Amino acid sequence: MSDLKVRKGNKAQAKYWAEWFVETKKTQNWSLSDIDEGLMITWFANAMMAMYDTRPELIEDIIVEVGELIHYADSVTKILIENGYPGKAEALKDRYMKVYKLLDIKL
Repeated sequence: MSDLKVRKGNKAQAKYWAEWFVETKKTQNWSLSDIDEGLMITWFANAMMAMYDTRPELIEDIIVEVGELIHYADSVTKILIENGYPGKAEALKDRYMKVYKLLDIKL
């Protein structure tokens, strides 16, 4: 695995950081004595910062997905009303509007 793979899209996954560590250990010819506390602190700090750095991207993706679900729920609400279930439609709309307002989604 390359540095690029870790930086593009997989930053928040511990599995990829572990694989990258093993690959780096091999390419750098590290022995067990080379892997000290300082190296591990640096490695874990980088992994933690990468997770922090991807958080805005993940939140953006979540907001987009929730926005699409709200559009779908709005369509379902209309179908419920058309088929004589106004109470269920209103309950569904109340729930998705809470999420809509919480995330400040622009519909």
